[in-house]
Amino acid sequence: MAIVLLLVAIYSQFPLRYWLTVRSVGTVIDPLLVQSIIKSESNFEPEAVSSAGAVGLMQIMPSTAEWLCQMLDVEKDIYHPEDNIYLGIKYLEYLLKMYDGDLLKSLMAYNVGPAGLETESGRNSGRRYLKRVMNYYALYRIAYFWIHAFE
Repeated sequence: MAIVLLLVAIYSQFPLRYWLTVRSVGTVIDPLLVQSIIKSESNFEPEAVSSAGAVGLMQIMPSTAEWLCQMLDVEKDIYHPEDNIYLGIKYLEYLLKMYDGDLLKSLMAYNVGPAGLETESGRNSGRRYLKRVMNYYALYRIAYFWIHAFE
């Protein structure tokens, strides 16, 4: 019983109001992974702005958002949570293609940028980020399984 309560507490750590948005983007990326990225990047604070200038739930750099919008031929506002999630997912999809489906490298590049992976400090920072995201992902997957196993 204690384990079930712990899993419910873990599962409750991500707001369900973004769950449908994440699922509506239409991607092969697991929505629980996207939720893990959001938790790691902004702790689900839609108005978060990093010291580097990254914006929103998925902490998109304005220059990256502008580039993505041009590449995808869409108009999105990174200050709008749904658009921010859309652009974050599309950027991760781009990185997955760039790194031939290597999820771990793609996640590290999501955090430090592709150029950041070329430096030792960037790789170290990327590894710390990767560990944080994957820890949340593991917890969310376990909680999701156990909560839905009893439905």
